[in-house]
Amino acid sequence: MMNLNKIMFLLLLLFSSMYTISTNSWISCWMGLEINLFSFIPLIHSTSKFNSESMMKYFIIQVISSSMFLISIIFLSLNFINLFWSYLIMNLSLFMKMGSAPFHLWYVQIIEGLKWNNCFMLFTWQKLAPMILLTYNYFFTILILIILLNSFFGAIKSVNQTSLRKILTFSSINHMSWMLMILMLNEIIWLTYFSLYALILISLIITFNSMNLVSLNQIYMLKNNFLISLIILINMLSLGGLPPFLGFYIKWISIYYASLNNFLFITILMLFSSLIILYTYMRISYFSLTLLNFKTKWFNSFLANNLSNKFLYFFLFFSMFFLNVSSLLYF
Repeated sequence: MMNLNKIMFLLLLLFSSMYTISTNSWISCWMGLEINLFSFIPLIHSTSKFNSESMMKYFIIQVISSSMFLISIIFLSLNFINLFWSYLIMNLSLFMKMGSAPFHLWYVQIIEGLKWNNCFMLFTWQKLAPMILLTYNYFFTILILIILLNSFFGAIKSVNQTSLRKILTFSSINHMSWMLMILMLNEIIWLTYFSLYALILISLIITFNSMNLVSLNQIYMLKNNFLISLIILINMLSLGGLPPFLGFYIKWISIYYASLNNFLFITILMLFSSLIILYTYMRISYFSLTLLNFKTKWFNSFLANNLSNKFLYFFLFFSMFFLNVSSLLYF
């Protein structure tokens, strides 16, 4: 249950991001990012020592990136150096702020100390303002390099992970490459991608949080409940972009717009990385669905009490059959 203080900071977090992307001044954008930072810190604060460590790491990295962003604004205002270097510093600060590769190491480290609801905010909402600011001034060559690095690191580093938080973190890095690519082409399609990715992710996080799952080994116990294992499997396959699930729709549209703009080589590389990370997704639910099944009354009762949220069952249906409806609407 959230108290009034956290509700106030949550509203401030939401409004600060909206203020950042709606203002027409660089210094106002910097102020919005700072308000966003200082409203997110109380939300992730906890008495746990791991949480406190993650909070301090997040604060230090965000202060460094905000300082770089402010320095680039000063350079632009005073014409102190070439515009190329000013915009380069600004772009690097935004990449660092959103946890993009090759500045992703802090992003992976702090995830382990956060709760699932804070992880969701960091995976989705905290990337919104930096991504939109990136569209104002970016260098095509550097952005293409960052897209390929996100796709590569997100796929390769997820293979040997056993922590569910880190798997979703590298998944977020991989999806960031798709978002950055489509952000250059069509902002409406990017917003669709971002929204549907958030829907798939929140379904997984609600399941993990209600089951108190943090490690890949705990998925083995899900063989006691086939429906929950199926929900995780469907959403993981949807997150990987496998047809006919919801995640395939957003990647299908992204590939279509990328091919129209002659991004074929980059799209092929990103598709190969998606196949690698799809192996990681399938590994999560493989054992719970294929090994010998047994039932105990106390465990089924425990699941029923903690997973009574009808949203999960609705989203299972929505994720499986959305592609058929959306394809008719699109054409």
